[in-house]
Amino acid sequence: MVDALALISIGLCIQLYLLRYKRNILVTALTGITLLSCIYFYSGQWQWFSLWPKDAVYQEGRGTKPLKAYVHWHEVFNYYLGAKYFPELGYNGLYETVLLADYESGNFSYRQAELRSLREPKKPISANEGLQRAREEFRPKFTDARWQKFTRDVEQFKSLADGGWMDTALFDAGYNPPPSWAVFGYPIANLIPIDQANAWVDGRPHWYMIELLPLFDVLMLFIALALIYRAFGFEAFAAFVILFSTSYVANYMWISGSFFRYTWLFGLIAGICMLKEKRYLLAGIFLGLTSIDRIFPIVFATGAALPLAYQWWMNRKNYKPIAQYLTGFGIAVSVLFLLSLALFGLDAWSAFFTKINIHKNLFFVHHIGYRRIAVFDDLVPGQDFWWGDGLRRMAMWNDRLATKWEHLKWSQLPLMLLTIASNLFAARNIKAEESTLLFGGVVLFFFAIPANYYYIYFPMVAVVLLAAQKSRMRNVIFVALFVLWGFLQCATQLDRDDLIQNYYICCAFFVFFIIWAFGRGYEEIRRIRR
Repeated sequence: MVDALALISIGLCIQLYLLRYKRNILVTALTGITLLSCIYFYSGQWQWFSLWPKDAVYQEGRGTKPLKAYVHWHEVFNYYLGAKYFPELGYNGLYETVLLADYESGNFSYRQAELRSLREPKKPISANEGLQRAREEFRPKFTDARWQKFTRDVEQFKSLADGGWMDTALFDAGYNPPPSWAVFGYPIANLIPIDQANAWVDGRPHWYMIELLPLFDVLMLFIALALIYRAFGFEAFAAFVILFSTSYVANYMWISGSFFRYTWLFGLIAGICMLKEKRYLLAGIFLGLTSIDRIFPIVFATGAALPLAYQWWMNRKNYKPIAQYLTGFGIAVSVLFLLSLALFGLDAWSAFFTKINIHKNLFFVHHIGYRRIAVFDDLVPGQDFWWGDGLRRMAMWNDRLATKWEHLKWSQLPLMLLTIASNLFAARNIKAEESTLLFGGVVLFFFAIPANYYYIYFPMVAVVLLAAQKSRMRNVIFVALFVLWGFLQCATQLDRDDLIQNYYICCAFFVFFIIWAFGRGYEEIRRIRR
């Protein structure tokens, strides 16, 4: 934590004060802080997870050591299997069917009496009920050849798992991306057989094909960094690296080492970079792809369109930017949507929206949004949702919070709508790349409760603020961003209870979004008066 605070403080000083002096001083200082951030990121956040294949534990001196690999077992388990067998499993069958394959293997490893029901994520089902559902509903959808592949994949995951990993995996919230994500996830997962291994690569007994899966996200992040550097310059590139490397709420280890978890982030970054370069057709394509890839990023795509639409409204002859943007957006969304229909049918989309409608009202521990502030009371903290009747306690806890929100939401709506209104008013004069993140971030925070790791987009806020027109308000917002980042690093010291930490984090984001939205709105009012 101290390292992170030091890095953020130095980065803040460099950006705010050295920016007015000689560029070579700035470049030297930023290079140093960026390198330190990368070291911190590699040592603290870039997690090399231990895999435990029985035949890959090798001698090192007098002891033994598990195979180290950049693979997040839990994440890959859900997203690789969920994508590869999506036509057979849909959104509800993964856990029950894995349980059946585990049971039929003759080496039953699942040790719990219950598992999570993906139909009703707040409720558990018994292992026996899960086995019965799998036999009756999901096993008949497999051909014998596909079932053999599935069972081999489950056995491979079991062989690479530490003792309790399977128990934890079947209590997760499951595989949730839309069918449009499976358009590329499904074929690529089927092209990479994880049960294959190559011997003696990189000095280790086995190099497993499963280690290829996380490299797609890594490649996209490197391309995104190159796009940021080209579009925004070195200062913005350095600010992104510093904030990305020291992120607390969206710590990279949450879903690092997974399978296509950052396609939406790559599309968002690429779209913003194209807006900066005024390549509006490409901006629309990338933001369209990220919207259909995860659905929720459509609020970012809407934010990008607001300044372009306003420019066209004020100058009817300047229609090309908004026309090109909407054309690119429409092409990207249409193509991916039609491909998903051809591959998986309309029922897959119906099942997806049913699942998302359930998830959008769930109060998980590490989800962040204004709703978490509004419903907080003395009964919120001090909860334990692990094992035993944890899911039942979580269901009752969720129901109480959801009921409280239903009673409160109309009284909270004026503030929420006023923030959006200020945001829309500010879009008249801010750049499209800033409006993308301002509108998208405000809508997500005030009208949804996304998981904390989706805030991994937040380092782009520093990028667009550095590219914004210089003003006193721009500097205030920039300072607030780094103060927010520093506060987040202190969150673990404020209280040991994760739910209380989450409350403080939500409050900090609330203050920042209020400063950003109302600050830009006030700035626009002053501009009009002048």
